[in-house]
Amino acid sequence: MVQSAARRLCLWSMISSLIGIAPAALPRSAAELPAVSSLTALTRKSAYVFKGTVLAVTRMPPDSGNSIASVQITFRVDQGIFGVRTGQTLKMREWAGLWEAGERYRPGEQVVLFLHRPSRLGFTSPVGGGLGRFTIDRTGSVVLRPGQATVLAPVLAKPLPVTGKPRVSSLEFIRVVKRSGLE
Repeated sequence: MVQSAARRLCLWSMISSLIGIAPAALPRSAAELPAVSSLTALTRKSAYVFKGTVLAVTRMPPDSGNSIASVQITFRVDQGIFGVRTGQTLKMREWAGLWEAGERYRPGEQVVLFLHRPSRLGFTSPVGGGLGRFTIDRTGSVVLRPGQATVLAPVLAKPLPVTGKPRVSSLEFIRVVKRSGLE
């Protein structure tokens, strides 16, 4: 956990220096990285929320107009929740450094994403890092990682299981996300 937080801090520093954020604006320690404490906060910080399928992943080398390497991920929006329409094709660009750090997508993978509004350079990423990216398994259930379970548990109709990987039906998940955006 500490290594992961340290890696995020290092990435945050590199991204910030590339796009010109002043060092004083950077967190001084991993403990100061922005946190998302509730589903409502996660939803409110998002420009786009949707359930989608990864259609393609394309590495984008730096070019004359943009000197930063990136990865473009193309999604089919299976269910638009906020900021996008069902059936829409959405292309998002991530800084290649995030991709190298392990934030990868695979064609055919289904996810629910809570995305930041794209930066002035056109880059975006999930709100709260891994908290804003939910994997959907083959049964159509949303698989919750520990931090995600903590954020989601208070708003679910029934308690999450104590053992194994907690899962929530995608229908219930989307229902509570929509409700959280209205609060």
